[in-house]
Amino acid sequence: YQRRVHGEKKGYPSLMWRGHKGVRWITYGWAAFVAENLLLSQNRERIIEKFGEKVYFGTYNCLSLAACASTLFVYMRFGRRKGPRLWAQAQRPLPRACGAFALQSLGLMGMSQFIGAPSAAEFSDQKGVYRITRHPQLWSLGMLCLGSAIASPFATEVAMFSGPCVMALIGGWHQDYRAGLVSRPDSRSLLPFWALLTGSQSWADVVKELDWNKAQGAVMIAALLALHRTFFLL
Repeated sequence: YQRRVHGEKKGYPSLMWRGHKGVRWITYGWAAFVAENLLLSQNRERIIEKFGEKVYFGTYNCLSLAACASTLFVYMRFGRRKGPRLWAQAQRPLPRACGAFALQSLGLMGMSQFIGAPSAAEFSDQKGVYRITRHPQLWSLGMLCLGSAIASPFATEVAMFSGPCVMALIGGWHQDYRAGLVSRPDSRSLLPFWALLTGSQSWADVVKELDWNKAQGAVMIAALLALHRTFFLL
């Protein structure tokens, strides 16, 4: 009877996530974070002109911290390794496990390129990871978290770890919009690898400019995360 109530009869995933408190409030938290970032960024010059930079950045940081902290609290209280399942934990298809490893490898590889960099100028002029996307920091975090999302069977964790990827898409687009790159795009792309796939950027240049020692370390960390999921989160 309990399995029937939660929609898990005969292996079907639970449908209880639609009204689950954790899923709902985590989604609200990410929506609030994205909304306040867009609103304050769009009106940045106007707010600074009227109230000054100190007030602007103070407000920005406080609202961002409040949204992130509240989302994290809800996740830890109602969503960490608990809540309705989207699929059976014992059924871990190989494509989903491989997808999680690939996404986390790419995310950590992107992050690794900024470790030990003397200045942001090293990455300017469309070099390195900026050939892959205009917003490598956003998308690196987004892909790292998205790997965790597709590896988890819990709806609350899928909602929690999908948020950074949504922020990368919407926040990256908004940055391009403010910079005039939506109407007049350059040779790079908002979406990762799109400029490379369409020929606007060169794969050879990316291979030449990336720090592969850092990238190898990133892949090793992603492999350790995959092993942790396999042996400790079953």
